[in-house]
Amino acid sequence: MGEVQGRDLPLRAGLHTGEIEMRGQDVGGIAVHAAARVMAQSQSSEVLVSRVTDLLAGAGLKFTERGSYELKDLPGRWDLFAARRLAHVSSWHKADMP
Repeated sequence: MGEVQGRDLPLRAGLHTGEIEMRGQDVGGIAVHAAARVMAQSQSSEVLVSRVTDLLAGAGLKFTERGSYELKDLPGRWDLFAARRLAHVSSWHKADMP
């Protein structure tokens, strides 16, 4: 992930794959909660993913283990992975869709 359009604004993100609940215009559920907790473990300019996302994703991404964490209000320990785009894979753009 890098700086945002040259504005010196480092970003961080957490991704988890799971079912969500629609609550009117809001999205909720344990998967949303889990993604927020995964993001809380990420560092500046880092994308962390849960093991579930690591197993489901992968095209053009490299996952590096970042350890096992206890995430607030979630049971057990969660294995987290840093996601990085592989250098030889071009960026995906919505315009590339058929």
